[in-house]
Amino acid sequence: MITTFIPTTRVSRAIALALFMVLIGEPVKAQVPEIQKSRQYVQSAVKAHKEKDYTSTRSYLQQAVELRPDHPTLLYNLSGINALLGNESEADGLLQRVASMGLIYTPETDDDFAPLKKTKAFQSIVETFHRNRRPIGNPTIAYTLPSGDLIAEGLAYDPVSMTMFVGSVRKRQILSIGKDGVIKEFSRGQDGLWGVFGMKVDPKTRVLWVCTAALPQMEGYQESDQFRVAVCKYDLDKKALLKKYELADRTKPHLFGDLALSPEGDIFVSDSRSPHIYTISKQKDSLVLFLESSSFASLQGMEFSPDGKTLFVADYSRGIFSVDMKTRQPSLLPHLPNATLLSIDGLYRHGKNLIAIQNDIRPRRVVRLIMSEDFRNILRLETVNANHSEFFDPTLGVVVGDDLFYNANGQWEVFDDKGMRVEGTGTKAHVIFRTAL
Repeated sequence: MITTFIPTTRVSRAIALALFMVLIGEPVKAQVPEIQKSRQYVQSAVKAHKEKDYTSTRSYLQQAVELRPDHPTLLYNLSGINALLGNESEADGLLQRVASMGLIYTPETDDDFAPLKKTKAFQSIVETFHRNRRPIGNPTIAYTLPSGDLIAEGLAYDPVSMTMFVGSVRKRQILSIGKDGVIKEFSRGQDGLWGVFGMKVDPKTRVLWVCTAALPQMEGYQESDQFRVAVCKYDLDKKALLKKYELADRTKPHLFGDLALSPEGDIFVSDSRSPHIYTISKQKDSLVLFLESSSFASLQGMEFSPDGKTLFVADYSRGIFSVDMKTRQPSLLPHLPNATLLSIDGLYRHGKNLIAIQNDIRPRRVVRLIMSEDFRNILRLETVNANHSEFFDPTLGVVVGDDLFYNANGQWEVFDDKGMRVEGTGTKAHVIFRTAL
């Protein structure tokens, strides 16, 4: 069967971030030609498969893979259709490639692979998929928050006061966890927060920067709030809102998902629903457009290179872009042969490597991207954490020294795209993991 396995079980988050459709993390109105065309090929493949026209199915999938060479579900489906057509060697090669990505699929239950199921090669690949289910890494529970309906996204850490900040989409608030472990409300209702997403502490200026966006999953959402987004600037010592930088344009979808702090102290903000990066410079102190590119599909986490000359931006549907800060030219980093860079939400730097949280593949995981000396290429991908019992819906995190703290169970799936609790679901205590890097 043609599987659309990787769209997500986190339906409410996918819709909230407009990351929905036939393929992994696809924006509903993505205008990127490669994505649009590949989606059309997949839809044609599904139709041809239902009609048992397997030759046409294979042709459509091959064309989709040419456009999206690191898309694991496309590779998996192309493998299955080759199995049906008797192309055993090609089917095994494609399936082995997906298994080598460290992902979890169940081809042994898929009728398309029936011609291969008794072969040693196929059984060996199935064993690899089974091994991919094993826990990786040794994360520990750093904090447990009793409320499970936070839909926690952003984390930030203040090294001066040794305080962790947790942002809640559902409750429209920021919580602080002191070095004594005491949980307090940092923001106040009059601050006018919507759902809280990425956050960043600037310890030099004693400022907490916060992305906020209105969406149905937050309490008190009104239709009049649609597409409202802003960046909020908080005084860490006075625990007070200094300024709210709201985007005036509401003619198109917006969602400020994350931000990055440059070495000079300027803020850069990613828009998950429109192909834009915004900035707030220390000189101008206003929210302005920094970059718009038709190459962007769904921007998420951002991080700077050590020298500050390059801004790395995770695109949920395409991989990772490097943006030359001088020319403002984005370039998609080359794909790795046996890895996928799709479905990245949080993106961070630890020394000379990038750390990424992938949360719409299976298994959801934290990975380390080993970078070249010049930071222009990814040499390889290593899984840091995966397959732990509390680790089922990771969102964003923060690097503190040589550790990564991250939200392990955001629980977006509990609420639908109208903000209503999904029948049959229940929340658990919110868990923040800590893992050594």
